[in-house]
Amino acid sequence: MPEELKPCPFCGTAPRADMPTNTYCEYAECAICDLEMERGEWNHRASQWISVERKVPDVGQVVLVYRPEADKSHDNFVRMAKYTGVDNYSPQNVKHQFDCWCHPTHWMAIPKLEVDV
Repeated sequence: MPEELKPCPFCGTAPRADMPTNTYCEYAECAICDLEMERGEWNHRASQWISVERKVPDVGQVVLVYRPEADKSHDNFVRMAKYTGVDNYSPQNVKHQFDCWCHPTHWMAIPKLEVDV
């Protein structure tokens, strides 16, 4: 019997695991946060996302940001953004210091690409 899937690391919603399977893998997803990964890795993911409440990037650093309100302005939940250290306001009137429209709640360094040579 498959392991029960943990909630989404961002919103706490139960993931969907009824997506079609193919010959290689089965996926789980959070429909709210647009997060998808192999079902076997969903519970064993190591979160690299950092809350902006806990820590912010260095000024000038370009990072990936997660913006839970982005869909309200027809934008992506996850995107690259620069931390500016200068006050900016989202459409929801939330102060943040990134060069993007919607306010991020979490960020992470851009992962290094591993290339087999």
